[in-house]
Amino acid sequence: HGHRPKNDFGTSLFAVTTSAGLRWARRQTTADVVAVVPRYLPRWAWWVLRVPVLREVATWNLAIVLRKR
Repeated sequence: HGHRPKNDFGTSLFAVTTSAGLRWARRQTTADVVAVVPRYLPRWAWWVLRVPVLREVATWNLAIVLRKR
């Protein structure tokens, strides 16, 4: 109805891989990584984050918790 979506690809929503997000979190100099949690996966499946190729396919939403230094 004439309204742009809230999550517009390329404007407020960007294609970022899981590995790129993890690299970004580790590079932060003002924060420490507290937890990396795959959203929408059950806890028993969190091991997927340790398998590089599999995590890119199976983890489509990743929550990275940082603590300010």
